Amino acid sequence: MGFSIIRLLLAALSLMFIGSVCGILSDESSLVKTNLEHLLLENNILPYLQSIPIPEQTGKKGSVQYKASNFRIEAFTLPKISVQNLQQNPLILKLTVEGGGISGKFDFWFRYKTWLLRHTDDGYVNLSAGKIGLEIKVTADLANKSIQVNSCSSPRTSIRLKFHGTRWAWIYNIFKGILANELEKRLSGSDGLICKGVTKAIIRGEKKIFDKLEKIQG
Repeated sequence: MGFSIIRLLLAALSLMFIGSVCGILSDESSLVKTNLEHLLLENNILPYLQSIPIPEQTGKKGSVQYKASNFRIEAFTLPKISVQNLQQNPLILKLTVEGGGISGKFDFWFRYKTWLLRHTDDGYVNLSAGKIGLEIKVTADLANKSIQVNSCSSPRTSIRLKFHGTRWAWIYNIFKGILANELEKRLSGSDGLICKGVTKAIIRGEKKIFDKLEKIQG
């Protein structure tokens, strides 16, 4: 349920990659870097993230039916980002992102139902994710205007959850560490949601990278 908030951070990381790659390829790095820094200042990107609608999440697992809605972004920590040119022909780049973070809250509702027991409850959850980062290597084929992701790794992310708004919150919070641990495992690593999300966004955004490059070069 908290993954939708995390996906907004992935979108921001992908924007940074696109801008940084254009800076390296265009030989106008200082100009692009200035524009990129302006675009990604926290007071600019936070309202942007807050303006993105997050659809309601519903599902059922076993005897539990759940719904998460009304996602709100409250804070965004701008990560450190660097792009290194590893090889010129073919062009191989390494993107390193460190220290990203995002926090917010969402409303929840769930129903546990068996032939013997039925329990329905609702409230809201505070969610924060810190230490978000990754290292990704890509090959850029300038002639064919394509980008191939060679490798990606992501360190363990720090997730914090806290349930509110229900008399049973104290019970849920006893088990919040188990849920946070599961989220951390699913987000991190080479096969985690962070690498998968950013890899997909880079591949989908390759046209934007080369379109922007052509505009910069005139």
